[in-house]
Amino acid sequence: WVGVEVDGSSLGRTKLGLVPYALEAGHALNADFAAQLTEHRSAFRATLSKNQAIPKTTGAQLAFDEEAFDLGGEFDEATGVFSPNVAGFYQVHCSVAFEQSVFNTVGYWAVGITVNGINAASSGGKTDGQTVGRGASALLELTPDDEVACLAWHEADGTPVARADSGTNFQAVRQAAWE
Repeated sequence: WVGVEVDGSSLGRTKLGLVPYALEAGHALNADFAAQLTEHRSAFRATLSKNQAIPKTTGAQLAFDEEAFDLGGEFDEATGVFSPNVAGFYQVHCSVAFEQSVFNTVGYWAVGITVNGINAASSGGKTDGQTVGRGASALLELTPDDEVACLAWHEADGTPVARADSGTNFQAVRQAAWE
């Protein structure tokens, strides 16, 4: 919670997530506070524009090629990689909606987040459904040199795909360090 003034009038206190609206709406905030908000803006969300095949066992880095938004210009649609501009703590999430080509196939399905090619978080499990959802999340300390990606893999018969729908997404937001 922070105290907020908009156009010289006190609005009382608000959650930090609600304050950027005043910046985008063109209201005058305390200059120091506005600069601090702008400096810490880092968030993106991306999805797939088409289904992506997932090779058995080896898996694949997902090519998220549709940006819903990218506040800091840190997500590369060509590679599907997020590289932060500012060091800090980031909440990162990757989820995949797998669709299996063979109905009722028992298999292991997993998704993971890598930082510079090293596993930072993963989640997986066995199921026998045709459509399977998996997600991984982590609070990560990142630097501007880091490359963050989302991977998916499986151990099942058939050729599953990561579906191009809202269930398959990659996103991150920087957790601001307020002094």
